[in-house]
Amino acid sequence: MYHGLMPRIRVWASVHQLDLITLAALSAVIVLLWLPFGWNVSGLSDEWVLLGDFVGSNISLDPSSLRPFVTAFQHLGYLLTPDSHVGINLVFAALLLARGFALYLVIGELLPSARVVASASALLYTVFYADLGWFWLGTHSIAWSGLWTFVAIWLFLRQFRRPARWLWVAVGISQALAMTYEAAFPIIFAAPMLLPLIAGRFNRRVWITAGLWYVVPIILLARYGIVVATQNQLYQSGQFTTALASESPLRDMANSVFRIYKRLLGGAFLDRYTYWRETLPFLPYAGAISGVSVGAVWYSLRRRPPVLRWREVVTASLAGFALIGLGFAGYLVSEYRDVDYRVYYFSAAGSALVFGMALLIVSYGGKWVRRATAAGALIVALIIAPRLGKLALVLGGLLALFVSTRWLFLLGFGVLMGGHASFTLWQHSLYAEAPRGQHWILSAIIEQAPRPADGTLIVLLDESPERRAMLEFENRRDMLIGAVRYLYANPTLDAAFCVPGAETFGYFREACAFTENGFYTRWTKFVLSERTIPYQNLVVFTFDEEQGPRLLEQLPVPAAGYEPASITGVGESLPPRAESALYDFPTEKPDTPVNWGLLH
Repeated sequence: MYHGLMPRIRVWASVHQLDLITLAALSAVIVLLWLPFGWNVSGLSDEWVLLGDFVGSNISLDPSSLRPFVTAFQHLGYLLTPDSHVGINLVFAALLLARGFALYLVIGELLPSARVVASASALLYTVFYADLGWFWLGTHSIAWSGLWTFVAIWLFLRQFRRPARWLWVAVGISQALAMTYEAAFPIIFAAPMLLPLIAGRFNRRVWITAGLWYVVPIILLARYGIVVATQNQLYQSGQFTTALASESPLRDMANSVFRIYKRLLGGAFLDRYTYWRETLPFLPYAGAISGVSVGAVWYSLRRRPPVLRWREVVTASLAGFALIGLGFAGYLVSEYRDVDYRVYYFSAAGSALVFGMALLIVSYGGKWVRRATAAGALIVALIIAPRLGKLALVLGGLLALFVSTRWLFLLGFGVLMGGHASFTLWQHSLYAEAPRGQHWILSAIIEQAPRPADGTLIVLLDESPERRAMLEFENRRDMLIGAVRYLYANPTLDAAFCVPGAETFGYFREACAFTENGFYTRWTKFVLSERTIPYQNLVVFTFDEEQGPRLLEQLPVPAAGYEPASITGVGESLPPRAESALYDFPTEKPDTPVNWGLLH
């Protein structure tokens, strides 16, 4: 049996050699993206709340929910490595790898005569610099939807080329998994437009195949509409209301479309080019990513040199340009149409394909095709970056004249990979370092109050000029509450910010006051919550920008019963999660406050 199996494995490996090389290169790129920071990168916001919910529970999916997988993968990651962030990062990286490989499979079906573009585009997609939230650990469900969107389209195209009944079952399941996030809807409904381009005409088979594709999406879309219309879906309804509240929503949507095309065709670098010095520490890793990727593409070029078949070229190019817009279309009717984080998970795939096709056409398209492409590239460059347009044209023209086709492709691809990887690594570093301020504050609180009594309210007075303590938690009280309850492993604890003298403050319109009867606190997260806490259940920290939180032994107002020493657990052991979930406990003060503008 062993001797009969090995020849089959060798034959299979030979047939799928390019697939395996691409998968290996993608895996290496993923590892290099995490190598400078490690796998224990902390979450920033809702992750603190979710971690407390995950403790002692199993993964649960609500089939009636519009987004049943919204926390499932963070939960899976937590179960893999409890009380650390390693598992969540591993699952996130696995989804990025799988998404890249699924895109490779889709493009391979669109370009069977030039599969090297599939490898190049998939590798570029994994490091594509456009979405500022590419490494935000709260986007597992978006990554999951993107993965199954690409898988569904790949299976659909295979079914069209090589019909098999069982494939329709796989297509339907993939569609259902893809449509657990709204951004996938426009792509799913537009996918059959590829069929007449591939077939070269409309015929009976195209119409039947397209009709079968729409069965599951129409059912799911009808269900979505019914749920939103009949149930109190605050988030979805709020998004529509916000998006349509402007004076001219159609004009605003058109401006957003122009903005995202500009950004995804190179404009992202113009927004951040002044930060190029920040990318220098990551150049060795970016060089390694570029080297691995170029090596894989070089092998693909040698193994199967591309052949230009213009129907395939036109189909893939149109698909790439369309995917940029379709991937963002779902956000046009939401408040996220004017932001650049967690919105380009789908559109970036289209951009990667567009750049891959440009490399193919310029390198292998012949003299006249090169000239036409160069002219088109100049027009785009002049729109996106007028000052750089002429320089780009001169350099591109010289390369096109004096470099052979294969090396022109590899050189252009290497530059793209290196440039995107360096900025993407820098963006990852921002997310890796951003939680350090939170950890510094939490670490100081835990050191001074290692075991608060049940029912204790921890108050953080922030009178710093920039309200830095609140800023580190994005002015969100729920993040502080979630972190305190999780780290202490005590769901009875509560936490609050307080800015004395301020009428309201924070994201949830908080208010606070020291009264004769206790500490008054009010905030609104979906519903108004206000109460007065007796001083004997209160522990108050004041915040100093240099020293961090400091426990107040006495309050600045008469406060009968305030005795923090009796309820903070001084002298008791520290909570175990402090060392496993916080950076280098006790965490040192970071050099600079968190800059949310670079993360959003």
